[in-house]
Amino acid sequence: MDIEELKLQIGLVQAKRKRLELLLSRYLGDTIIAANEDRIVKLQKELLWKLANELFDAFSLTDSKTHELFIGAKEMTNVGFYNMLTCYDKGIARLETILRQDVQSSQSNQVQSSQSNQVENEDVRQQSGDSSQHVKCQRRHTTNIEKKILEDILNYDSFPEDIAIEILRKLQDYSQD
Repeated sequence: MDIEELKLQIGLVQAKRKRLELLLSRYLGDTIIAANEDRIVKLQKELLWKLANELFDAFSLTDSKTHELFIGAKEMTNVGFYNMLTCYDKGIARLETILRQDVQSSQSNQVQSSQSNQVENEDVRQQSGDSSQHVKCQRRHTTNIEKKILEDILNYDSFPEDIAIEILRKLQDYSQD
């Protein structure tokens, strides 16, 4: 790993940390951090809209290859342009497939890679020829006694480790009975 790659990775980690700080500050209501981050978010939105407008202008030209965004790009082939122009329709089709498979469950799950090589994974049950019934899992419900033991947690602002161990032991003793 060379120095430039290391600097790039450090920058990526720092940017990710800033985004997490923003998320936490908004969740926790920290207005000082959130106010500073609002300016950053506003700037990022402006840059994103600027890029979107430039892309719109580029694709509106009769010969998109002449726009400054695409000068020197390796993907400047007919196949590359076809992929760029059809990616939206392919994305919509993929989202509709996911909707049918995962949300509506009206279609069996056919896993595709993110590169969309149209590779379908076979179900393990189909490979083994096992037609056994699906084992139904039963959800464990918390009893009233367990809830009473866990209520002790609510009495503390900061939760000491020794209290946590004590509550854990109580729960273990109860579950062994």
